Formats: sequence, C-alpha cells, structure tokens
Amino acid sequence: MKYCVAVSGGCDSMTLLDKCVKKGLDVIVAHVNYQKRESAKRDEVLVREFCEQHHVPFFVAYCPTVYKGNFQGYARKFRYDFFRDLCEKEGCDRVLVAHQQDDLFETYLIQCQRKSVPLYYGLKEQVIHHGVVIERPLLNMTKKECYQYCFDNDVPFGEDESNFSNDYLRNRLRKEVVDAWSEERRQEVLREIIRRNETKTQEENKI
Repeated sequence: MKYCVAVSGGCDSMTLLDKCVKKGLDVIVAHVNYQKRESAKRDEVLVREFCEQHHVPFFVAYCPTVYKGNFQGYARKFRYDFFRDLCEKEGCDRVLVAHQQDDLFETYLIQCQRKSVPLYYGLKEQVIHHGVVIERPLLNMTKKECYQYCFDNDVPFGEDESNFSNDYLRNRLRKEVVDAWSEERRQEVLREIIRRNETKTQEENKI
C-alpha cells in the first residue's frame, strides 16, 4: 500500500508524517503553498527539508492567488485536485490527512450551529472525496497530544498565524469552547456524535 500524506508543516501533519516514517510506510508527501501568508515559504522549506532528511519524495503545488468566489471552497478544490492527480501519477492508493480530535469537535459544533444535516456528523475516518480515498488516522489524538508528540520526538513544525485569528468561526469555537472542555465533556460529546450518526444511518436504512 502506497500513501500520499498531506503535510502543511503544522504540528498535526508533521506528527502524522513522522509516525508514517517511523512505521516504515511507503509514502510520498503533498504540500500546498497557498501563498497567502508570510510564513508559507517557511513551512514549505520545513517540510521539504524533513522529507530530504528521511528520503521521502516531496511534491508541492502553488495555489494561484487570483480566484473567484469563496477562498476556502476554491482552496479545497485546488487541494483535492492536486491530491487526486498526484495519486494517479505516483500510484498511491489513498491520501492521509492529519485532522485530529479537536478538528472533529469543531466541525461538529459548526454543523450544529448551522443546523445542517450533513452526510456525517463530525469527521469520518475514511471518505471518498473528488475520487480519492481519504483517511484520517489521527482522530483519536488531541491537538495537545500532537504538540507533545512533536516536542517529545524533536519533530519540527510551523505555526499558521491565521489559526489565532478570531475572524474565523472555527478558531473562535476552538478557543472559546473546545479548549475549555474537560476530558469528561470531550468523551460525552464523542458519544453524542456516535449516537447521532447511528440514528442517521438507521433512518436512512428505513427509507
């Protein structure tokens, strides 16, 4: 099995990449430089140097800075088109992305706030997106655990300054809600997500 690992350079994706390397998995790295922040080049260099050090093939795509419509939607399509094309070219079976447990909670809270009925509450461990099999191996790890992993294993990572901005709903939910939860509350919400997904599946099967 050959994997394409999506690596931004943050602590989550660097944790995932280092774990893959230590397990001896057959991997390549896909890095997207959105060219929207000063630290973007720093992160590209960080990931490239890690890959060179560990003899992992590194591929980068530069997202055009001129676009139409919502940037998040545009960037998502660009990213997954890049992953799909790279998998076809390099013979990868699937893409590994570094969403972790805090991302799962934030996604669920956004779904609840918008009162949407998604295909799946929270984040699914495996999905097919744009014709590519996407796996999320870190959903049982917290953001704090990813930081600790990098510190304990001397894994370099960069901080995306946009993660600290209150301009984004996801950031506000992380700082004002999820970060304040106790472990008991986290487990309670996890059970709630599982229960809602099970109920949704049962209702769909009846239909």
